[in-house]
Amino acid sequence: MLIENQEFGGERPLYASHNLQLRNVTIHVGESSLKECSNIEADDCCFEGKYVFWENQGVIARHCRFAPSCRSSVWYSRGIVYEDCQVDAPKMFRRATEISLTRVNIPDAQETFWDCDHIRLEDCTIGNADYLFMHSTDIAIRNYRQDGNYSFQYAKKVTIKNAILNSKDSF
Repeated sequence: MLIENQEFGGERPLYASHNLQLRNVTIHVGESSLKECSNIEADDCCFEGKYVFWENQGVIARHCRFAPSCRSSVWYSRGIVYEDCQVDAPKMFRRATEISLTRVNIPDAQETFWDCDHIRLEDCTIGNADYLFMHSTDIAIRNYRQDGNYSFQYAKKVTIKNAILNSKDSF
């Protein structure tokens, strides 16, 4: 189902949706807007509420913006792909698996990627990244810049190529 040029707000406006295409959609402040969903594709969307993609299977976001108020938005999910996105929210990924980010900027990544598995980052910039990748496994990073301390604490199977890590007490 295609939803285009619309705005939603409040609690769980698209809860338990499946096989959904969002184009130029704004999800205003509220909680759990797309919780327990599967096969969600979002293009040119703006997300403002908390807990957007909780307990989801298969999410693709392209050219989307995640506002600072969109904190804690991808938890307990599998199969997450972000391309060309701006993520201004902290605590973005927790207990998630199969995460792929390409050309994504996360300037406030505090407490992001905790307890995650199978993470792929390419051409990404991450800032304010204290405690990034805590307890995460199978991380592959290429063409990357990170500013933040204590990253990769208790992380396993980490591969990094062509990266700048401005971090103290990492690994």
